Amino acid sequence: MLLKNGLYVNLEFKKIEKKDIRILNGIITEIEDELKCVEDEEILELANNYILPSFVDLHAHFREPGFEEKETLECGAKAAISSGYTDVCIMPNTNPILDNKEIIKWLDEKAKKITDLNIHVVGAISKNEKGNELVDFREYRNTSVKAVSDDGQPVWNQELLKQAMKQAKKENLVVMLHCEKKELVHGSINKGVVSEMLGDKGINNASEYLGIKESLELAKEMDAEIHICHISTKESVEIIRKAKLEGIKVTCEVTPNHIALNEMEVISQKSIGKINPPLRTKLDQECLLKGLKDGVIDAIGTDHAPHTKSEKEESLSYAPFGISTLDIAASIVYTHLVDQKIIDLFKWAEIMAINPRRIIGLESNHMKIGEKANLCVFNSNDEYIVEAENMYSKGKNTPFIGKKLKGIVEYTIKNGNIIYRR
Repeated sequence: MLLKNGLYVNLEFKKIEKKDIRILNGIITEIEDELKCVEDEEILELANNYILPSFVDLHAHFREPGFEEKETLECGAKAAISSGYTDVCIMPNTNPILDNKEIIKWLDEKAKKITDLNIHVVGAISKNEKGNELVDFREYRNTSVKAVSDDGQPVWNQELLKQAMKQAKKENLVVMLHCEKKELVHGSINKGVVSEMLGDKGINNASEYLGIKESLELAKEMDAEIHICHISTKESVEIIRKAKLEGIKVTCEVTPNHIALNEMEVISQKSIGKINPPLRTKLDQECLLKGLKDGVIDAIGTDHAPHTKSEKEESLSYAPFGISTLDIAASIVYTHLVDQKIIDLFKWAEIMAINPRRIIGLESNHMKIGEKANLCVFNSNDEYIVEAENMYSKGKNTPFIGKKLKGIVEYTIKNGNIIYRR
């Protein structure tokens, strides 16, 4: 395969270069100003679209098994590859919970049959995510599991979490933590002017940052590596910044929703804008953007959380938390970060592709000669209005419906094969 006339995002020298790229047997073999095609070679004319490393999502909910009315592996995978992803980590809060070898191997086998996406299961930390009994992480050997989490539930049992950190280190697994002090959660949206306006008791910033602080102290004590999921508050950014300076081994992620939106969205969107952690204030949003720019926040994790239409039509108090994000994740990040010049294309590749691979221990991908051709071809000029009928995910629960986004994925290439073509 020959990619012609693309804008190659040269991560090594931080340059955007018009290049041709040859791929042979799934490997990048040549990168030159101009390459001539050989007989029977497939040619992709890229027309000055950007060539980036394919994206990796550290955090998504594909709902299968048990909640197929919300999402399936197949629909979630289609959404992911249409947004430039070749790898997605799926969370264990399904039914049954993904906490044993049998169910995970079943899921792995099914995923291989129905999609080209690399689906990596995140195994539960505790049995049934109850926080009472630690899963024997040896269960996860010879499966797709690269990380463990009780996502959706904080691990309240500190002794169990200590043991989890110890065993995860032995098994070379990443501990991903949903940090939340449930006793401080009294409402459905951020505690502030909007919650007062809508008569909701609200969710205090402290419910997140105190949980993060506690987890970091434990990580320091255990000399353990941890990954903090979906941070949303200004205090969380500063606590993690301080922890990194102290040498605590921590990485973290933010969702596209929290960088593009704030609590004001809930006034018009109501339950569609209900997410956990909630959309916060404009100041929190600005601190998250700064944290991404200066490297405190390592990655974008979509926290793709599809629900049925009827569920999200419930009142603010009764509707489930969650926003469906994967279909439009690349466009959201490009529109709100890159196009607004908050970050450049190199930082974009870092937070969507390079750092996520490093965090879960995948092969690096800097688009160099000799590396596997896992690529995303991105058209930064096209704009589109988000429409529910054009989303591959079963979940249409997103505040972005009807909004204009800039930039769209033209091709997703995995190991030299086109797995998505616009």
